[in-house]
Amino acid sequence: MAHAWAVAHQVARLHAHITAALGTYWHREGHHDEGRRWVAEALEHEAELDDYVVARTYLAAGFVEWTQDQPLARRYWDESLRRFRALGHKRYLSYSLAWVSGTYFGDSSHFDLAMRQCDEALALARQVGERPLLAQILNIRGELTRVHGDDDLALAAYTEGLELAKAARDEAHVSMFLGNLSFLADHRGDHAEARELCRQALRRSWPIGRRLVAAMALAQLAGAEQGLGRTERGALLVGAADEGMRRLGATLHPGDRPELERVIAALRAELGEETYRRVSTEGAALSLDEAVMLALAEGDTEPGIR
Repeated sequence: MAHAWAVAHQVARLHAHITAALGTYWHREGHHDEGRRWVAEALEHEAELDDYVVARTYLAAGFVEWTQDQPLARRYWDESLRRFRALGHKRYLSYSLAWVSGTYFGDSSHFDLAMRQCDEALALARQVGERPLLAQILNIRGELTRVHGDDDLALAAYTEGLELAKAARDEAHVSMFLGNLSFLADHRGDHAEARELCRQALRRSWPIGRRLVAAMALAQLAGAEQGLGRTERGALLVGAADEGMRRLGATLHPGDRPELERVIAALRAELGEETYRRVSTEGAALSLDEAVMLALAEGDTEPGIR
């Protein structure tokens, strides 16, 4: 309502303040098409705005592009980084640096650069002393190192971040750390542990209404189920997670995409293309509520699911 009023009455500063404040919301909850429109409208009036609001708007711009176009997100976050450095704003400088580093997931040629940026962000965040900020940056460091293939470094980052998120009572971040730890369990062949970590992530994210976090946890759980030999259940969860994210106007985070691609390839190989498509389509027909209830069911199998 406030945003619509600001647009209708051409109050550019109020419009930009609202848009800038919603960056983290779009990152965690989806609705990226909406965010993209609002950001574009706000930046049309960049000359009328103060540097702090412009910098935060560029930060929001990166969030709505990151899952689709990492180089474009990097350009936006580089601009927010430049402005926050000029302002001397340590908190958002740290945040921007970390997200710039997060645009290099899977880019081995820029891994050292990304780690330097992330470590600079982490050092600044430790000066600021804000637990959720530290947790977020540690999560990015964990993603960088996990995708690069260094599970030991990833485990150290995730473990520290999880404890900080718990201390801050940041349940959304706790859920994300649990899901990311499930990838590491899966890598070492402990699929039962991976499954339980994903279910813990769902138990924490679902009651507080974090639907996108829950959809991502379903995708992570699919890998654990595949590893345990419950291939149809895994395919069903892939379909449910994909459709859940589509309905939320979001896509899987870049750091998680290689993991899910690996799982889908294994499911297709085990089930065959026809069966995989049939079962994943059945999963897509589930509501997110139904898929979460299925994933949290006490039994290891559901009727008709192997």
